[in-house]
Amino acid sequence: MEGPEDDEVVAYYHPYSAEMGRAHTKCIDKNDFLEGCLASPVVLVGDYHTLDQAQRTFLRLLQDLQELHINPVIVLEMISVDHEKPLARYLAGKLSDGDFLESIDYFQHWGFDFTHYKPIFDHARKFKLPLHGLNRDGSLAERDRFMASRLLELRASHKGRPLLVLVGDLHLASSHLPSQLASLGIKPTVLFQNSETIYMRKLAAREDPFGWWSLGAGRYLNNNTPPGVKLAT
Repeated sequence: MEGPEDDEVVAYYHPYSAEMGRAHTKCIDKNDFLEGCLASPVVLVGDYHTLDQAQRTFLRLLQDLQELHINPVIVLEMISVDHEKPLARYLAGKLSDGDFLESIDYFQHWGFDFTHYKPIFDHARKFKLPLHGLNRDGSLAERDRFMASRLLELRASHKGRPLLVLVGDLHLASSHLPSQLASLGIKPTVLFQNSETIYMRKLAAREDPFGWWSLGAGRYLNNNTPPGVKLAT
C-alpha cells in the first residue's frame, strides 16, 4: 500500500514503543505459545516487511499448527482485498509469479521483496489452505478498523477454522488492531517479533536476548534476529 506520511507513522509508533517499554516478560517454550493459539479464533503475527526471518517464522508457525492437526486460514496484509480474484487464480496455478504481481500492481501497492513471501503462497497451494488478502488504502487507523471488520467477515465465512494473520508489527499494539478486534467481540492471540527494546533490556541484564516470552493477556514475543540485522534490511 502507498505509505502514510512520516508524522502519521511517528504518532502510530508511540503506543507500540510504550507497550514494549513497559512489557514484563516471562520466559516460555515455543510450545506454550502454540498451546495459546489452539483456542484462539485469530492469531496475529507481527511482520517486519524487509526481514525475511519474519516471514520464515510465520511459515514455521503455520507448519507447527498443521502438525497439531490445525489447518488455519492464512490472511496476509500484503494483499489488498480488491485482489482476491487474481489471488485465487494464482493459488490455482493459473497465473505465473510475474503475471500475478502485475495483476495486483504489487510494486505500487506493496513493493517489498516477494521472494520473502512466496514460500507462504507455495505452502498454501500445496496443502490447499485458504489464503486471503487483508489490506486496503487509507490511514493507519482506518486500516486497523477495516482489517478488524475484514477478519470478522473471514471468521464468518470459515466457521471453525482459526485465522493466522501476518500483519505489520506496529498494528499489534494493544490500542491498534487488537482494540478494534475487541470492539467486535474477538480477542486475538498476538505474537510480536524482534523487539529491539526488549532485546537491549535483556542484554543489559546479561540475559539471553533470543527466545520466546509471554507478555501477558494473550500477547507473546519471539526474538530471533539481532536489531542490527533487522534494521539493516
